[in-house]
Amino acid sequence: MAETEKQIDLSKMARKQWIMDIGKIILGTFLLALGLSVFFEPYDVVTGGVTGIGIIIKELSVRLTGHEVPLYLSNLIINIPLLVIGLGLKGKRFMGKTLAGTLLLSVFLYLTAQIRLTNEDMILNALFGGILCGAGVGLVLSAAATTGGTDLLATIVQHFYKRLSIAWLLFFIDAVIIVCGSFVFGLQKAMYAVIGVYLTSKIADRVVEGFHYSKAVYIISKDWEAIAGHIMEKMERGVTSLQGKGMFSQQEQEVLFCVISSKELVKMKHIIYEIDPQAFVVVSDAREVLGEGFLPYNK
Repeated sequence: MAETEKQIDLSKMARKQWIMDIGKIILGTFLLALGLSVFFEPYDVVTGGVTGIGIIIKELSVRLTGHEVPLYLSNLIINIPLLVIGLGLKGKRFMGKTLAGTLLLSVFLYLTAQIRLTNEDMILNALFGGILCGAGVGLVLSAAATTGGTDLLATIVQHFYKRLSIAWLLFFIDAVIIVCGSFVFGLQKAMYAVIGVYLTSKIADRVVEGFHYSKAVYIISKDWEAIAGHIMEKMERGVTSLQGKGMFSQQEQEVLFCVISSKELVKMKHIIYEIDPQAFVVVSDAREVLGEGFLPYNK
């Protein structure tokens, strides 16, 4: 009976997580499409990826034929063979969310194509485009999905050439696309594109890792027991004792390790130095902390 109830609970958790992931993919692809349609594509800023290729194709099609190939259409056409190859190599489970992300991005690129802001300030375009696209990419990645494109191409290439890393392949492919964009639109537009790409990657990292910053504190003191006791009592934080050894003195030494929120740091330093003014303390950023007292892990 207990085992059955546990299976039901796990099933509910999986269903809830699936709904959250779909929500993230929908919102993420919308923000990504909005950033591209409003801030990048109208001003010929090629930021890499399949959409970057699409912006180049749109411009060349106008120059050569007088008719433009819309961004949503080129995104879909380029991704179709990649999706077919990826499905054959990685299977349905891997490709399910990627297919959803790719189709939704094309849909939202179509819906946002007519949204325009009369803003000729390219710095602002690069900033706000990078923020929107970064938030969108981060949400999609946090749902364990991608929007296809160069991510999928890099995965396919890496399948055949195991020694090449995904990160290096992505950098190389996007760099080639940006360089091609510089030949079509000029070097100045390419420099704005670099700003957009940098912001997109940074914001995406923040969204994936979360904005809940913590501090990891290492404490070396002869009064380590008293310090640990005061931290646990006054701050209600757990403390771990690690075995250390001073290589100069050759003496065994306890090293206290504790993770706290940023706002608790001042209080902790006050506790430490009130007990031992000679304590050696190292504070570092903990960008993601999971577990009791912090964030739960969502599969």
